[in-house]
Order: sequence, then structure tokens, then C-alpha cells
Amino acid sequence: NITITMENKEKILLFKKITLLINKKFCKGKLVIKEINLFDGFHKKREVKGYYKIKKRIISIGENNSLLSQINTLIHELAHAYSRQISGSKRGHTKKFRKVVREFSKFIDKK
Repeated sequence: NITITMENKEKILLFKKITLLINKKFCKGKLVIKEINLFDGFHKKREVKGYYKIKKRIISIGENNSLLSQINTLIHELAHAYSRQISGSKRGHTKKFRKVVREFSKFIDKK
């Protein structure tokens, strides 16, 4: 096994690059993410890997997970943002949502 360690600043830069790639490829630059940050893993007293704040357009990623898990979480939260901002869906984990997650993941895997 290979362990990759990155400082939080480097991770945020990587997450922003991934976001830009997805925005360009799937959203024609229309997806708005105002901030990406790392947090302790607890949101509303629950342990979660990440979340998307709809009104503020902020994605938060749990800092205690592996880098691969964080990237997968980012892709998941970007799919939520896409669903809300681009496709206009207010529903959560639908078949269409899961398809978007798979498409985003395949695209990033190739990069």
C-alpha cells in the first residue's frame, strides 16, 4: 500500500481543481461553489463524511478520512450541487443523482 500525505492547503487546492474540471466538463462553468473546506467530521451532531450547504453553496469535507475517501465525498457533494443548481432537482439520492455521481467519478478517474 502507498500512503499519500498532503497538507490541508494542498488538499483544498486539489479539491478546487477537481471542482473546476467537473464544472467545465458537465456544467459549462455554471456550477457555483463559493468555498470548499475541511471540518472535523461532525455536522448537526452526526458523524458524516461531508455535506453541501445549499444556500451558501459551500462544500465541507471530513478531514479525518483518507484522501481517496475525501475525493469520493467531494464528488458526491458536487453531484448534490449539480442536482440543485443545474438540473433543478430538490430530491436527494435518486437514480439520476447516482448516475451523476458515477459519471463524475469516471471522468475524474481518467484524469
